[in-house]
Amino acid sequence: MPRQSWGRWGGGLGYLLYTLFAAGLSLWLLFPEESLQRLLIRSLNGLIPGVQWRLESLSLHLPLTLRVENVAGYLESDVAKPALQVDWLEIRPDLGTSVKKRGPWLSYHLQIGPGTIAGSVGQQGQKKGYAFHGRVHSLHLRDFPLLAQRLERNVQGEISASYEGEMSLAGGAPCHWKAQTKIEHGRLALVRPVLHHTVFPFSRVTMLLHGAGPKMTVAEGKIVSPLGDGWFNGLLGLQTDPAMSELDLRGGLHPKPAFFQGVEKTVALQSVQVALQEKSLPFSLSGTLLHPGLHFEDFALQISALNKEMR
Repeated sequence: MPRQSWGRWGGGLGYLLYTLFAAGLSLWLLFPEESLQRLLIRSLNGLIPGVQWRLESLSLHLPLTLRVENVAGYLESDVAKPALQVDWLEIRPDLGTSVKKRGPWLSYHLQIGPGTIAGSVGQQGQKKGYAFHGRVHSLHLRDFPLLAQRLERNVQGEISASYEGEMSLAGGAPCHWKAQTKIEHGRLALVRPVLHHTVFPFSRVTMLLHGAGPKMTVAEGKIVSPLGDGWFNGLLGLQTDPAMSELDLRGGLHPKPAFFQGVEKTVALQSVQVALQEKSLPFSLSGTLLHPGLHFEDFALQISALNKEMR
């Protein structure tokens, strides 16, 4: 690169650093902590119906790092124990990405128990909108007691994911995004027992989620479970109340011996096992997350008969 170009880059970078330092010092001296706390709490209170939020502290640290600590959401029925909690959140300028993308970018980091959500968000070049990307690491569902309360049953698992998307500033335009998601070491309490199982344990569930706004396509779904390995695809429509989110999934399960453990060895069981040697056990899952309906398609009558035999 010619020496003059290097000089322009060096001078521009120096001016950028000086501007950031001056802006950071001014913000630190004039930082409106109480006003921002009220604004943040007002915004959070509008996110989830019935949840009221509190935060312990909000502060600005040099160089230009906004830090929020102990953000907790409480239900009106229990104002002593938080239903949702973020240990801390930090937002700061992402200088490397800002230079690379030639526009303002911010990095963010949330700590929730042992889990983290971290990434960047910023301007999409010449487009009128913003892009974002990030990763979720070791986010434990037990750290979201509101989910179990709304679903009225126990949910466990450890979530990891990588995600990216775009948000347009055009009026009414939805947010487009996708996320490669993995849930490990999970247990899902069933609304109704299947054979003698009241809980579906799994070692790993993976899926690709993509869509626009709250409407998602679920693709490449795979299940690894002590009860059987399988696959699934379908649709998921998110709602502000997670329990009211709607799903429409289709899949198949290759049952392992543990799936039929405890079932009396009758002719009915033997006919099901023989049929499943050549194909997977088809299933569909539809309805809301609060009241999902599980149907075993072609094997519905046989599974129902086995359920009755166990009563």
